[in-house]
Amino acid sequence: FILKSKFFLSGLCFTFSFLTRYDAFLALPGILILIIYSLKKSQQDKIKKFYNLSVFFSIVLLGVLLSSLYDYIRFNRVFAPSLLCITPMIFSYPLHLGIATFLFSPARSLFIYNPVLLLAIFYMRAFYLRNKPLALAFCLTVLTYILFFSRVARSCYSNFGWGPRFIFIAIPLILISLGELLKSL
Repeated sequence: FILKSKFFLSGLCFTFSFLTRYDAFLALPGILILIIYSLKKSQQDKIKKFYNLSVFFSIVLLGVLLSSLYDYIRFNRVFAPSLLCITPMIFSYPLHLGIATFLFSPARSLFIYNPVLLLAIFYMRAFYLRNKPLALAFCLTVLTYILFFSRVARSCYSNFGWGPRFIFIAIPLILISLGELLKSL
């Protein structure tokens, strides 16, 4: 029964995304909106809803604990080494400069390297009116990523790559609202 649960599968997918990149936890507020909406819409009793929620979080917690155990055994630290290189720089960069860099700078702009996103923003309202929880989850996830990485100094001006590699998750989430344009054609 548990293996057929969408909460088990979503917890498993979220855990794998965390194991791939630690910053996947920034998507958790958007995922929680979808989970809460799904449970609220469900006709199940409160015990079943709590069970589904606990299945999701127990899978995520198990994945985090296993990853932490592996990092401790291998590096003698928890969440090592990828978080250790970014920890001293967290929240050391001015927020307004980071947002300007990610959204409007010539080297890292989300809109210069993906100009179709400007069109997608105009259809976000129509997407919100059609599917409120999904639109809220997408907007919250994009906002969380942009705000977090705007405060990390190294993420704005690192490496020699072009475009916003740290907030690439925002691109498909914003582009989904263009479905409203295609639907109106």
